[in-house]
Amino acid sequence: MRQVHPGAVATEQPDVFADSPADAPGGDLTARYGRDPGHRGRLIGQLSAVIGGALAVTVFVWTAVSFTTRDARWQDITFSVVDDSTVDVTFEVYAREGANLRCLIRAIDADNADVGQVERDIGPIEGTGARETVRIRTLREARGASVRTCVLLTDPVQ
Repeated sequence: MRQVHPGAVATEQPDVFADSPADAPGGDLTARYGRDPGHRGRLIGQLSAVIGGALAVTVFVWTAVSFTTRDARWQDITFSVVDDSTVDVTFEVYAREGANLRCLIRAIDADNADVGQVERDIGPIEGTGARETVRIRTLREARGASVRTCVLLTDPVQ
């Protein structure tokens, strides 16, 4: 039993500085919470967290760089079939101001076969984008049309 100073009230308190979990208040922690994973389990968990964090940062940086350094971007707006041999395609292109682009626009039939295509030079871009409508002559009736690719011809920053 502990030594108590004169005038103090003696109360029974648990020993918070127990040498083992079994001696601690509440009994055996292994029985309550399961086996301690030990040093190796904690090391594997910490290593997995570090690798996962590094992978997440890498994916984030790669995505951010790829979206901010693209030379030319485009977005299909609409297409309309004029007749059995003609389709109109409207799209927007985005690039640095003053840039010149070359876009390939294609038309496809019901079987997704190419039935027509046209290359269009666009630019110089005013602001950061431009809306274009292109007419494509087709071999047979088109069921769809879209921009296949746009490439930068001249870069105003260089």
